[in-house]
Amino acid sequence: MKSCEMRIVLLLVFVIFTEASLPCGPCSHGNDKRAVCGSDGRRYSDFCALQKVSCLKGIPIMAVKVAADDELCTDCNIYCGPSHQPVCGIDNRTYMNECVLRFMACRSRKAIFIRHYGRCIYTSPRRNS
Repeated sequence: MKSCEMRIVLLLVFVIFTEASLPCGPCSHGNDKRAVCGSDGRRYSDFCALQKVSCLKGIPIMAVKVAADDELCTDCNIYCGPSHQPVCGIDNRTYMNECVLRFMACRSRKAIFIRHYGRCIYTSPRRNS
């Protein structure tokens, strides 16, 4: 192996080891032990388990709903009421309410967190409201 290749391999090993050893921190959701469905379509034993997987994998995962006892979380069975309380998602789209935002996160299998309450200032041409 050439000297340059060896340096690259050592650098990659260092980066992987460093990232793997970073602590994810304590759970911020207290003692709530209800199972939740994640935006990745998976069921988690509780919010802390979801938060830990999100941290360890380095990908954003949000809880889209509390899971029913036998629910696998593969479908997005989220029923939203007609309330009009707009929220702006981190994707710069305005959603009719927080429930619709969670439904769209589930359907797209992406974490769409709330940027702020109210309509987005700069929305994309296609809105989900």
